[in-house]
Amino acid sequence: MFTFFSGLLGIVTGVLPEAIGFLKRGQEHKQELEMMKLQFEFHAAEAEMRMAEAEMAGFATQEAGLYRQVSEQRTDNWVDKLNALVRPVITILFTLMFFICIWAVVVQALALGTSMTEAFVLVMPTIDIYFAAIIGFWFGNRALRKKFGG
Repeated sequence: MFTFFSGLLGIVTGVLPEAIGFLKRGQEHKQELEMMKLQFEFHAAEAEMRMAEAEMAGFATQEAGLYRQVSEQRTDNWVDKLNALVRPVITILFTLMFFICIWAVVVQALALGTSMTEAFVLVMPTIDIYFAAIIGFWFGNRALRKKFGG
């Protein structure tokens, strides 16, 4: 019986280091695969960021070219003066239309019996959105030009 346990102990102690080495290599391979996966995700995000930067740089270059072309074409005829009025006139007309609509909503709300405060609470989100659009319309490209030197 003692011989049997001695033999069994010899086999187990001979195989045990190999089994531990096998498990250790499995862990190392798993860690290596995880590292490769993280590196792939990092490189994919980095490539996406570079594409976005290149797109923005191209946009800034295009904007600079357009401004340069317009500044070189300046003449003193009535077409250029009329062309310069397009954005201000559109903004004034939309603002006028917007305030007429706001007035109509407030008058209708008051006619239905709501208070002035409740009427303005109904209208305020629209005012915020409208003025955000106007500010973006007039000043939206300036931050891009400043950042990319356009």
